This record gives sequence, C-alpha cells and structure tokens, in this order.
Amino acid sequence: MGTKWAWVLGMVAGVAAGRGAFAANEVENNDTFDSRQVFPPGTLSVDGMLDPREPIALSQPPDFIYNDVLNVGEVSKFNETGLIPAEPFVAIVDNTPNGEASAPDLILGAFDDALFNNLIGSDDDSSPLGDGLAPALTGDVNLDGSLHLAVTGFPDDMFSGNHSESGNFRLNVFLGAHNIGDVITGGGDLDFYAFTGLPSGALFTAEITSGEFDSTLFWLDSHGDIIQVNDDGTNIGVLSHIDGVIPPDGEVNLVVSGYPDLTLAGVHEESGLYTLELGNLLPGDLDGNGTVDAFDVDDFESALADPQAYMDQHPGLDLDLRGDIDGNGTFDAFDVDDFELLLAGGATVPEPGAAGLLLLGIGLWLRARKPRNPTPPIAHTQG
Repeated sequence: MGTKWAWVLGMVAGVAAGRGAFAANEVENNDTFDSRQVFPPGTLSVDGMLDPREPIALSQPPDFIYNDVLNVGEVSKFNETGLIPAEPFVAIVDNTPNGEASAPDLILGAFDDALFNNLIGSDDDSSPLGDGLAPALTGDVNLDGSLHLAVTGFPDDMFSGNHSESGNFRLNVFLGAHNIGDVITGGGDLDFYAFTGLPSGALFTAEITSGEFDSTLFWLDSHGDIIQVNDDGTNIGVLSHIDGVIPPDGEVNLVVSGYPDLTLAGVHEESGLYTLELGNLLPGDLDGNGTVDAFDVDDFESALADPQAYMDQHPGLDLDLRGDIDGNGTFDAFDVDDFELLLAGGATVPEPGAAGLLLLGIGLWLRARKPRNPTPPIAHTQG
C-alpha cells in the first residue's frame, strides 16, 4: 500500500474514532522555528497554551549596534557593505536604550541604494524593545552586499525629516535571522508547529477553533519566513484562520501568537488555552462555514461584484482558492456555471473530515500514478 493511501486511510480511521485520534498536545520549548514541534503524518490538531508574558531581552549579540540621537527635522542613516547578498536580517530599534522616561516615536526604513532614494520597506511600532513606539524590520541584504537603514521620527514616512521627534535610540542589526522572534527571549509566548505528511498541492484551512484570548496565526515557509498572517478570522470572532495550498514538501508550518503581534515578534499580552486545527478547504464555500450550500450564493455574487469588499468582510478566507471552482487559478465569471452545478448536484459538501479528505487523497493518489507534466502548486495569499 502506497504512503498516500496509508495517510488517507489512517486519517479516515481516526476521524471515525473521534477528533482525539488526530489531536496532539503542545510540548513546551517550541518557541522558535528551529525548535518547532513536528507532528507525525495524520496529526491534524493540537491543544496548546500561550504562556503569560515574560520580560523581553535580546537572545544573542547583534552583528551591528548603532547608538545615536535623533534631532528634530533630521534623519539618521546607516550603511554597511561587503555583506552576503540576499542574506536575511532583522533590525530592531530600542527608543529607551538607557531607561529614559520619555522616548521618541520612531520609524525605521530600509533602502536599496546608498543615496537613500528608493525605500523598500519601513515600520513604525513593531519593536519588542522600548516603550511601544519603536520600529523593527525584517528583510534581505541588497544584492550588491549592502545594507542601508534610516531612522526618522513619526509621521515622516517619506524620510524627508518632516517631524518634531527627538531623543536617544539604539539600532540593533542581526544577520542571518528571519524573524524578530529569532533574536529575542521573553515577551509574549509563541508556539511553533509543523504538520507533516500532507498531500502536496491540496487546499487546506488552519484555524484556531477555540481559545481564551485574542489570537494571531502565522503560516511560514520551509525557511521560517512569513507567508501569511491573520488576526481575526471569519465566523470565529477574535480567533484566527488561514487558507492555503500545501507546499511540495507536504509540510505546513504554523505559529500561534497573540494580538497585536503581526510580525512574529511576540509583542503581545495574551495568554490562555487554545485548539489549532488543520482541515480541508472546500472550493465554493464562500461564507467559510465548512459546507457548500445556498448560504454561499449571496457571498458568491457579492465577491464577483466587489472582490475587495468580500475580502474585507471575510478576513482569512482566500477568495481565489474558495471561488476558483473551474480550476483556472482565479475567481472570475467563468466560475458561475460550475458553482451552479455544484449547488444543483448535491448542494452540501461535508465539513473537513473523513469523506472530504478521503476523496481528496484518493484523487491525488490516482493522479500521481498517471504520467503527466505537473505545474507546481502556487501558494495564494490574501492581501
């Protein structure tokens, strides 16, 4: 029996026996990507707990430290050359480096030229250090091996010096780090997980189905970089939801954090118990209730008329994945006939579980046995 069959049939047997067959419990010390808790194939949910906040500190020495004073109307600029091209970096500003009682509200920017003409990324208040008004950035070293960073005062997002902020700050730069959480300890808890043995190219949903706090949920690639983040999902209040396509390696890396952490920095005050579940995404389920039925008609029509309004009203739901019923890679008017046929041919599709996952797995297994020239799956993300 092939491994694809074993995965599918094992899943079906587990669903028949109840959710516990696929549930795992969090094992602590899973606070970084490298220490993520890796589940064996067949595990589709985990019960965990975000621990209370701890004091924040840097977990390693920065590669570069710049201590400076920002004056009213000025922009502080920093240049490094001779670095490894495209190497990831994390830059964190502390606007109270000496424990100051009052601190400047700062903005950090990255540029791809030494003249600081082309801004390629900026941030206002994401730093885990300081008083909450300090910035932090993640990115890659420029292809010529240079790194050009600038610090200005709020609201000068054009880095022209148009601000009235002043005060001390410290800029810490870490090379080789992908996320802010990689270089700090303490703060709000982060729980990293890897679900493995999944059918590559299949559509999935990841959702915090129960929780005692305001969550954020991250989907990471195989290097630990953020693919997608969601705060409040559709139909689940302050809990979180993500739609996606299972990567070629069959592994989905997820991180549970708390609001307002949208950068994987662990900057939050949330704590409590939760359940994180992985399921099967159903094309045609536009309202996100787990079935394809008449309740999806209004959402289908409104999404055709105004896709952005639909996405604003349904956070965490990927319109191209859910609305692309004809399989052409996008949601458009060509999906109307197939949506009508889907409703007329039985209307309701089972919630992610035995039947849906069995059909999905068998279809993929049969396709894998036929000679073909596949197109690699594309991981769609919602803006």
